[in-house]
Amino acid sequence: MKDFVALNDVERQAIVQTCKLLKATPLVGCTACKYCVDGCPKHINIPQWFECLNTFRTYGKTDVWEIGAAKRNGTLASHCIGCGKCEQACPQKLPIRQLLKETAEKCE
Repeated sequence: MKDFVALNDVERQAIVQTCKLLKATPLVGCTACKYCVDGCPKHINIPQWFECLNTFRTYGKTDVWEIGAAKRNGTLASHCIGCGKCEQACPQKLPIRQLLKETAEKCE
């Protein structure tokens, strides 16, 4: 800390603007705990599919590598049967069934 220099006003403002932009992007708040996957009768890799959706929401397109990782076990977001077991297990209380529908539309 001997040569420490505090941020100037321009740098602080850049951080504030960056935070505003990041908060404005409606990302899925999935922490990838995979509790939802454990009870899913279709074994959908829900956190990985939500990564795809977050990429789509951020950049307007999906990443081929993310999609490949999401369907590695052969399951798609559209394979969801709507049983709701995932939502019961989700500590974040995400509307997983609704988000999987959006994911299937935009990422598959």
